[in-house]
Amino acid sequence: MAKKGMKRPDPEDAQKKGQKRRALIEKYENNNSNDKK
Repeated sequence: MAKKGMKRPDPEDAQKKGQKRRALIEKYENNNSNDKK
């Protein structure tokens, strides 16, 4: 799997990773805003 990814990155896979990162960032920001309140 790693070799395949290094050969040619899958755009769909990259998109999924981006969505996961965005969700984690949003969750983190929501937790911070709740702490401030």
